[in-house]
Amino acid sequence: MKQLLSIVCFLSLFGFLKGQDFINDQLLPGIEAADYVYDFYQLSNNPDFACPPHILKSPPDTLFGFLNDFLAAENETEQQILETMMADNCRPYYTCRTLNDFYFPVYSQAIKDAGLPLIYAMMPLALSGSNPGFYGKNDKAGAWQLSYIDGRRFGLQINGFIDERNDIGLSSKAAASYLNFLDTLFKGNSILVITAFYTGVPYVKNRLGKLGVFDADSFYNQLNSDVLDFLVYLKTWDSWYRNFNKVESYKIIEQGQKSWEAVQSKDTLGFIWIEKTLHLKPGLIETMNPAYVGGVLLPGFNRVPFYLPKTKAREFNTQYANIVDSQNDFKKEEKRELEAVKDRLKKGIPDPKNSQAIIYTVRSGDVLGKIAQNYDVKVSSIKNWNNLHSDRINIGQELVVYIPKDEKLKSFEKPLEEEPSEINIGNPEEGKGRPKIYTVKQGESLWLIARKFPGVSAENIMKWNGINDKIKAGQKLKIYKAK
Repeated sequence: MKQLLSIVCFLSLFGFLKGQDFINDQLLPGIEAADYVYDFYQLSNNPDFACPPHILKSPPDTLFGFLNDFLAAENETEQQILETMMADNCRPYYTCRTLNDFYFPVYSQAIKDAGLPLIYAMMPLALSGSNPGFYGKNDKAGAWQLSYIDGRRFGLQINGFIDERNDIGLSSKAAASYLNFLDTLFKGNSILVITAFYTGVPYVKNRLGKLGVFDADSFYNQLNSDVLDFLVYLKTWDSWYRNFNKVESYKIIEQGQKSWEAVQSKDTLGFIWIEKTLHLKPGLIETMNPAYVGGVLLPGFNRVPFYLPKTKAREFNTQYANIVDSQNDFKKEEKRELEAVKDRLKKGIPDPKNSQAIIYTVRSGDVLGKIAQNYDVKVSSIKNWNNLHSDRINIGQELVVYIPKDEKLKSFEKPLEEEPSEINIGNPEEGKGRPKIYTVKQGESLWLIARKFPGVSAENIMKWNGINDKIKAGQKLKIYKAK
């Protein structure tokens, strides 16, 4: 793809070139989306992929001769398209051609059943590169690039789980019905039908209204450049089909899909659990089933077959219970985690990615305000974290406190998980020696004050001063030395 990318970069540098918007917005995305065909079906091993393709000795008649006169001056755009499609050893050309050759019988049968000219069966090539899984501009999808409104209007199911615009059979029938409607509306005028299918009915009617009476030359002159470029692309593919030798690489896809088998589910199953249980390569299910857009297989749905490789289809049936159990176990764990998150949010617990929980054991003289101050948290937070309904706490009670992960504990906070032991050096007695008068500071407790005097406990200070553990800033306390 290096050569293709080089062309893309070249075109990006010269965005003023004619055809640039169409090439960047539709042609290149279609090629990129269809490129899976090369690896998935191993087309790269095909020895008949000559680049440039071999020329036919007797080319058939054109289907789009009516475009030649009007688009004769669009050689520059046609040359850019040719260079893009022949890049990377003609990989884009053979990718799109292989897909189209494989699906063309479905397109042509739908067009034939609708009683329409065969030329319309060539449109998916220019619309999407014949890629059923392609999503283009303006929420258009599938090989026929049907809009949501047109898809639903002509009988397709489109929701969060299934998009039948990506199913070749159903979308071709819907596209044929839409083309039939347009053919009746515009009285069989193919250029008006093709333009309306690509742009929408209002676009064509607006230009016809300005003309008064239809005139082909005047109509072409009113078309936007990207519409003209689309018509050039369609005419170019017609020319390639008439002049380039057919390589029957579509038979590789045909053979590959013979090894597929459809399965059905009794439960709603996520693709991820099917892949994990059956050891399938991620993305394989989406590649084989482009109409299933929600990553889920619905129970009993059979309008669009759900395919697995034949060997895995049999394993799907034998391993079905394990697939369901794996999914259910995950959902239960997911529910538990969700409940835990709800509980954490309700209690105001910080995100565990950024915080750590520590256990603080209440000491003598502790109050919630002091503990909250030490850890730079709110009193209300401590109460929520520990289901406290009042400010009352007891000595020895354990409290959960959340602090930032990168925050280091202060030295006096290190023994938080153990009941602090008092240092007992002798037994200080009241009246023995002269006491020191200590003034209580803001936020201090008796336990913190006692730690400043070796051998002294909070109980000693309460006894010496005839008080309980309630103290306030500025209060004077007598402190005796230990013996």
